[in-house]
Amino acid sequence: MRTILLLIAVLLGVQPGCSFAAAPPVTWLHETIDPPGPLGPRYQHPKAFGPITPFPHVEIRGTGPVPVVLLAGLGTDWRIWEPFMERNEDRYTMYAVTLPGFGGDDPPPMPEIAEAYFAQPWAKNAARATVQLILDEHLDRPIIMGHSIGGQVALIVSLIVPEITRGIISVDGEPAFLLGMPDTRLTREQRRDFVRNQIAPGFSRGNNPDAWAKIQEDTVRNYLYNKDREDLLVEMVRSAPMQVMQEYILEFAVSDFSDRLAQLQTPTLFIAPMRTKAGEKEKIDRELRWYDMLDKAAEGTKVVFFYDSSSYVMDDQPTAFDEAVRAFVAGEEVEGVPDPSLEDE
Repeated sequence: MRTILLLIAVLLGVQPGCSFAAAPPVTWLHETIDPPGPLGPRYQHPKAFGPITPFPHVEIRGTGPVPVVLLAGLGTDWRIWEPFMERNEDRYTMYAVTLPGFGGDDPPPMPEIAEAYFAQPWAKNAARATVQLILDEHLDRPIIMGHSIGGQVALIVSLIVPEITRGIISVDGEPAFLLGMPDTRLTREQRRDFVRNQIAPGFSRGNNPDAWAKIQEDTVRNYLYNKDREDLLVEMVRSAPMQVMQEYILEFAVSDFSDRLAQLQTPTLFIAPMRTKAGEKEKIDRELRWYDMLDKAAEGTKVVFFYDSSSYVMDDQPTAFDEAVRAFVAGEEVEGVPDPSLEDE
């Protein structure tokens, strides 16, 4: 997620480097998604909020005892999780999904009013669709693991209906958008002004779809460590509609859930990929931004860093990634991948 957004920021002339600050919670997060049944009468089915654009495809793999919902992220489809599913079919029963709008399927209705992304309607839809999937499949408190913006959707579900999951894992999905802000402590209005004045205008001017697709391709090819699935990943991101990607990006850009992390009631793991070849200051700054975001998080919330990894850390570091997930599910201490440049020091 970070590498894709970094090139987009360059395209728009946004200066990367500073984190967003905590903003007041978005109003709709106070609404309850209330599934019927064992969770009690105070809950209602998510359809009570109106029509949901469901996940276009649910790929079910594995026969393991632990149910896991796998959310694809920006520009990709369920196949982003396929190697993980093949490696772990005995550990988990997995339900991999594509966010509406990707994988050749229709997105949710495009908001008809300007700046609707401030209300995050598509992220809200994905969170509700996740709850609907859990209810429809009768899953017993699954782990919810999401990649990039899918990680933030997992976080939203956990904040709204903590009873429905035993824990979430966000893979390269920050609780707050990390790029371009001039100050580390911003109000909600300052964040909105930044997105409105610096990010959204670059989208509304109308980018060339071919140039946009080339940016996505170059990002994948330049940042991957494991090249085994390079062509497939390029195919996914190049085929993702530009307008759909931009709408999801704007919703992600205005979001900041770091001030909500203290309210988490389920174990939460953030897996943060790190480039070993990055400069020492960049590494330190990025780690410090993570620790700053999680400073007041609830007990049981943790970030682990995976060096020598792109956004697609599940491909770049498969053995270490699988072990981290296994340890998290088992309630054990989770380890990341240390910076190899420090091994000889």
